[in-house]
Amino acid sequence: RDAALKERIQQAYNTSLCFIGLEENGAFRPRLSPDCNPNFGLVHGFFHITNLDFYRSEQQMKWSKILTAPYHFQRQFDDQIAVTVPPAILAPHRAWDMRRAGLNLSVWHNGEMDGKVKEPIKPRGYKKWFHTVAKDYWPEGYNACKRVTHHAGRR
Repeated sequence: RDAALKERIQQAYNTSLCFIGLEENGAFRPRLSPDCNPNFGLVHGFFHITNLDFYRSEQQMKWSKILTAPYHFQRQFDDQIAVTVPPAILAPHRAWDMRRAGLNLSVWHNGEMDGKVKEPIKPRGYKKWFHTVAKDYWPEGYNACKRVTHHAGRR
């Protein structure tokens, strides 16, 4: 997979993305070279703020076509790679780790808070938590969503 990803990045950007570090302020610090194999973490798919004009640009549309070739819809490479590579190469100053930049939004997903900290919720399981804790902690959200947070008619 790394060789295929390297080939696609090379074709789209005429270089390869070796690694993505973070600056002190959380901005991406990419290491680029035509001779390296990609080895980098990905933007988490559960939450990111995206400038759609950037991703609709001609360069990014080219990247999308190269990444998904020869099919329009395939899962060899996922959406996380699709949204990580372009800013790392073309606009690293515009992509940053939210927590490192001081934004702790407490988005819980797959047992991790903000994609960083393993933090189990109690009671265990989102639906149980939602119907016991969110009811008092976030009544507006609870009232708006309680009808759709059940399974097979059970709450």
